[in-house]
Amino acid sequence: MALPVLNTAKYEVTIPSSGKTVTYRPYLVKEEKVLMIALESNDEKQILRALKSVVNSCIDNINANELTTFDLEYLFLMLRGKSVGENININVKCKECDSHTPYNMTLDRINPPVVNKELDNKVMLTEDIGITLKFPLLADIESLTLSDDDSDNMFDIVGACIDTVFTNDSVHKMADESKAERTKFVESLSADQFGMMTDFFQSIPAMNAEIKWDCIHCKAKNEVELKGLQSFFT
Repeated sequence: MALPVLNTAKYEVTIPSSGKTVTYRPYLVKEEKVLMIALESNDEKQILRALKSVVNSCIDNINANELTTFDLEYLFLMLRGKSVGENININVKCKECDSHTPYNMTLDRINPPVVNKELDNKVMLTEDIGITLKFPLLADIESLTLSDDDSDNMFDIVGACIDTVFTNDSVHKMADESKAERTKFVESLSADQFGMMTDFFQSIPAMNAEIKWDCIHCKAKNEVELKGLQSFFT
């Protein structure tokens, strides 16, 4: 006789970048095992693959490769809340004595990433040449060959954020160019031209929460803004 099948509750969540509402279920023991193995590896790419796998399995009608990084972080945090509980225990660092204090918070304290709809994604590098920028998708990030050299990583990430390069009479999709051509273009930017993209990079949304606490060691009062998934798992 076959064992009975357990019913799993369904919930709704909104994807930050698109505003689309999707349904999801909590992750199961088999998926939690995948996450634990990835986290123990301390390998960024293995962790990313595990997060994508869990999101694809638990959320209906979604392709994780088409999500932005902040979409993935937010969706995973919502999954975690319904899977293992709404409370998060973190260690926060005192600004005075550098000691850590345990801090407990609930998911409803965390603000979802908010996309600035008025942000201009067009940058004119010269009078005749411009670019359009986009938030990098997971497919873009996973394709990067991350190295120990932060400058190399920065060039790769900038290349992933450039959607098109255009002139008065032509438009080039960056994704259609070879990695060598993309790298060559990014490396040809002057410091001033690179600086023109700063506002866009600084506008990439992230989950955040403002917390206050008194250090258990030196009693100093602290206030800090937590941003991004990693901040909520320290």
